[in-house]
Amino acid sequence: MLYSAGDCPVCSRAGDLLFVRDPITRRIFFYCPACGCAWTSPPPPHTLDSIEAIGVYAPKGIDLPTLSDIVANGMEAAIERSPDDEEWVWALEEILMINVDADTTLDTFSLR
Repeated sequence: MLYSAGDCPVCSRAGDLLFVRDPITRRIFFYCPACGCAWTSPPPPHTLDSIEAIGVYAPKGIDLPTLSDIVANGMEAAIERSPDDEEWVWALEEILMINVDADTTLDTFSLR
């Protein structure tokens, strides 16, 4: 199940700030699959102070946190909606915990 912190400040209503997690460090952060930008916390609506590539926070890929993970990290107040998995699964497939050799990172991995 996907959880969103709202509209992406880059893409507006075309993108979602999805809760994602680095499977190695278990750190939860926010990622928009429409534009590929990531944040450590959801930016204020319609405000763009900073952007990062997903590889900055999860160089080997991501996994999806459960609601329990989000609650355990004290981030449940940021949940605005739960988008349909089918809406974004196509954009997440290749970065969900990339199972490749140790030299491949999201900086060197070519996304379709």
